[in-house]
Amino acid sequence: MVESAVIVVSNSCNLNCPHCFKDAMPIKNVEVPTEDVLKFLDTFPSLNHLRLTGGEPLAPFNYRRTKAFVDYILQKQGTAHINTNGTHEFSHQVVDRIKFQVSLDGLSEVHDNIRGKGVFDKAIQFIQTQKAKGHNVKVMHVLMGQHKNLRSLEKFIDYVTIGLQVPLELQFATPNGRGRYLKQDDKISEVSVQQLLESRVSNKSIRDCTLRRRKTQCPLLLSSERLSIDECGYITPCPMLGKYKFGTIYDYDADKVREEMQSVIQNCTCNYPNGVPEG
Repeated sequence: MVESAVIVVSNSCNLNCPHCFKDAMPIKNVEVPTEDVLKFLDTFPSLNHLRLTGGEPLAPFNYRRTKAFVDYILQKQGTAHINTNGTHEFSHQVVDRIKFQVSLDGLSEVHDNIRGKGVFDKAIQFIQTQKAKGHNVKVMHVLMGQHKNLRSLEKFIDYVTIGLQVPLELQFATPNGRGRYLKQDDKISEVSVQQLLESRVSNKSIRDCTLRRRKTQCPLLLSSERLSIDECGYITPCPMLGKYKFGTIYDYDADKVREEMQSVIQNCTCNYPNGVPEG
């Protein structure tokens, strides 16, 4: 019984980040018609949540498509979660059922060096605007060697959790898309980050900061309650494991999909798409 779906709205994006696991860029690719996706979603009467990602769902060339998905799930009295770089606005009258996850790669200088001049200020403005409207907002921070030391990371954590007063999730860059070409940097290890967070747990202001461990399996995997659809209409385990395709929205077979997933990706994680190494 599918209750939740992740939809890659588009692979097109207004930015060209070096760690993008989707290889997204400002080029509009062939996409499955929005109407066909909505018809497919109609076959799941228990569906009550959509997570929309990209590409950039809120970019002007994707906005209408994103809004169609948001309107659809809200009409079903469900909720929407939108992943965004925060460079474009989104307005909707229903604020209590829309959540945003905004990507920040560091403080102003670091973020703009990675994403482009002025992008940091736009993202902060987006966060503040959506918070003021009553939307729930979370920041996602990808660790890719941009911090020279733990103190640099700690300053960023303080800025987000204390300054902006929003939850923060940390994750190491995934070796997918352009992330395959990133130089692995061990200046800040997973263990040291976890120890940093544990040392600060007594501070109520920054408790809401979590680290997605490298060996943590995506909750989408092997779940009969969740579904992931890419921009071309293929059924995938999750956006980060898009190389695995299990049919399309036009020939979906739930039992077949579940069986194929179990045999192919049972040991995959976001950081280890080919399976967690032994040892």
